Amino acid sequence: MKRWTRSTALRGLLAGALLGSGLTLVAQSQPALAATSIAFSTNAAGAAAGAAFSTQPIISVVGGDTTVTATVSAGATLIGTTAVLSTGGTATFSTLGITAPAGTYTLAFSASGVSSVSQSITVTAGAASKLGITTAANGAISGSAFSTQPVVAIQDAGGNTVTSSTLAVTASVSSGATLVGTTTVTASSGVATFTNLGITGTSSTAYTLTFTASGVTGISQNVTIPGAAVGLVVVTAPAGAANGVAFTTQPQIAINDGSGNRVTSSTANVTVSVSTGATLVGTTTVPATAGLATFTNLGITGSPGIPYTLTFASTGLTSITATVTPVVGPGSKLSVTTQAAGATSGVAFTTQPQVTVQDTGSNTVSTSTASVTATVSTGATLVGTAAVAAVSGIARYTNLGITGANGTYILTFSSTGMTDATQTITIGAGGGTTGVPTIVAVSPSTGTTAGGTSVTLNGTNFTGTTRVAFGNSTASNVVVVSATQMTALTPAGTAGAVSVSVTNAAGTGTLTNGFTYSEAPNDSGEPIGGGVLLYSEDASADAEGTELVKGVKSAGSAKSVSIPLNQATRIRVSGLIKKQKFTVDIKINGSWVNIGKAASNKKGNAALRAIAFQTKGTFAVRLKTPAQRQKASTTYYVNAKA
Repeated sequence: MKRWTRSTALRGLLAGALLGSGLTLVAQSQPALAATSIAFSTNAAGAAAGAAFSTQPIISVVGGDTTVTATVSAGATLIGTTAVLSTGGTATFSTLGITAPAGTYTLAFSASGVSSVSQSITVTAGAASKLGITTAANGAISGSAFSTQPVVAIQDAGGNTVTSSTLAVTASVSSGATLVGTTTVTASSGVATFTNLGITGTSSTAYTLTFTASGVTGISQNVTIPGAAVGLVVVTAPAGAANGVAFTTQPQIAINDGSGNRVTSSTANVTVSVSTGATLVGTTTVPATAGLATFTNLGITGSPGIPYTLTFASTGLTSITATVTPVVGPGSKLSVTTQAAGATSGVAFTTQPQVTVQDTGSNTVSTSTASVTATVSTGATLVGTAAVAAVSGIARYTNLGITGANGTYILTFSSTGMTDATQTITIGAGGGTTGVPTIVAVSPSTGTTAGGTSVTLNGTNFTGTTRVAFGNSTASNVVVVSATQMTALTPAGTAGAVSVSVTNAAGTGTLTNGFTYSEAPNDSGEPIGGGVLLYSEDASADAEGTELVKGVKSAGSAKSVSIPLNQATRIRVSGLIKKQKFTVDIKINGSWVNIGKAASNKKGNAALRAIAFQTKGTFAVRLKTPAQRQKASTTYYVNAKA
């Protein structure tokens, strides 16, 4: 486009002057301005698949005219003119449309050197344009209806079903065959479903089945009438062969004619077998349905990692094979791979049992962590840990044993969902209960009334001990070291001598007055002071504390006081010898522990080192003068509660 540099009047004057002077006036060209932006003036609307938008898009251009190009997101294509040159700042589309399956897409417009603009556009079904086979005819038997009837949809250009269509769809077949059944079906909601259509023709011959309707493009498919059944074909190979369970992918075997067509009329039985070294699980013979035998629970048991051959056969037909390689299956049973041995009543077996988790092929399931529980037959009881978790598929016992009279018993090992494993175990001469226990000595023979004193019992026939008692109270932590020695912790008691008894299957042996309870068995001589124990949640030496309790000399009458567990706690003792140094012991759970030194002030009070109590129970604090040691000491008991 050319533009003059002066007005029209001035141009006329200049032209005359120049012509008179013999000079020529030349037009001067100015370049077009480039577009600086584009925007929607009118959005596209009315998007029926395969047709132009009912409302065409108009794009405004700022800065200068340019070519505006339309594009659409994946899954759709545009029809009509997709590039328009703007005029006077406007690009007006006139035939633009979209072909796509029904849905929402992005319509974009772009021009050189500027940012593009876009909008969403929803495609609906357009006008009927073509036919589409949504279910192909299948299972052709000459003179009979297809086992799978064809379904034909009336579609728009984008492949959307035109649900408003009621076109009549007609089937025809190529030369050499004829159709049977109803050949013309009226569409309902855009779909024509045939019900009894079939074909009559020559076996092993392919024919073309064509569907047509008025005003739309037709569609065809091939149909072959199979010949006589000849052999088997693996349609779906077996896979996922875990030992002893069904394949995760079950095999499907087709019965075919000589041309490879499935003989859909066949209902022959198909039987599977496996090569040497493996066995099959599940149903091994399956009747074909429409020429296809589908197995449902077939599986294999064999050596993991070894390939085996499956052979599928049917009477009078050529067989077919498939190869499977089993892997270790899930835990199915337990096996005692190391038997318990060395059974002495009341103590652990000298050889501890090991129980292995196995699949049906007796392979170790190395991934198993199943819990294995031991039980014993009537007349005996187990000692030690009865339930053990498998590690790498093996449950290894460490302290299992048996208590019972001489004889043979059955150990049973169980785990949820698996077959039990058993073994026999015998308690016999030289290792069993040989008689009533006797107690020769108890050492030490004295302890506090608080209990918890660790004692050693010496005597005979301790094997198979079921109870140790001090007076009428049962001891704890009983450990039978041998037939002549055991250890135990005394129960709480009252001051004075009590009998000690040991019981096994043969009876009870008693040592009269074998142990003496003392209120302060570790103190001798005169006490070094009265005593009040003060407990504080503050660990500082000068803290006054939160609770005051009278210290007592008898564990049985110990006062209860709240102790902050697992927190540094300061103990203060009053009524002591003034300005005296002491060593300090504390007894928790039956054992004395030295916690350092303390010194009383001029008032006879001493602040002990802060300690943290981890459990509640009765404990004692003992203060001793270093020079006199046991000659002058005092023990206080307090029943601590959380």
